[in-house]
Amino acid sequence: MHFRIISIHNKSQTWEKEALAQYVKQLGPAHSINFIDIACKHPQNATTEQIQLNESKSILNKLNYDALTIAWDGRRGKTISSEGLAEFFSSSELITSSMDFIIGGSHGLAKALLDQVDHIFSASSLTFPHRLFKIILVEQIFRAIKILENHPYHK
Repeated sequence: MHFRIISIHNKSQTWEKEALAQYVKQLGPAHSINFIDIACKHPQNATTEQIQLNESKSILNKLNYDALTIAWDGRRGKTISSEGLAEFFSSSELITSSMDFIIGGSHGLAKALLDQVDHIFSASSLTFPHRLFKIILVEQIFRAIKILENHPYHK
């Protein structure tokens, strides 16, 4: 399975790169994760709606329309467990070998973007900074793959 994580993100800090690299390295050759970081500049007086629309346009320009698209939205998404994500991967392999995961910026994702994705998931009702959530998502991708492989990583 091939994954892309498309996120609104400024320059990564060392601790982020190290955490992401740890999980990506352990995936093995059958799976890959590519990161597409989108830096968006906004006018100082931009409204939340304008920021969301601007970021969503940038994200939509990066989507692979052959891939299954999943947006992560804590308020509007369907809560999914680690086991549920593994089941989702397993059932999705019959449809595609590529997935695009979308992580919005601090203002969230525009409804216009959410209307165009295949699925909207939520990892929790908690709010996470997008830098931290990217690491959580990569760990959950790793965990879901290990669940499917019956590896003891997931207990």
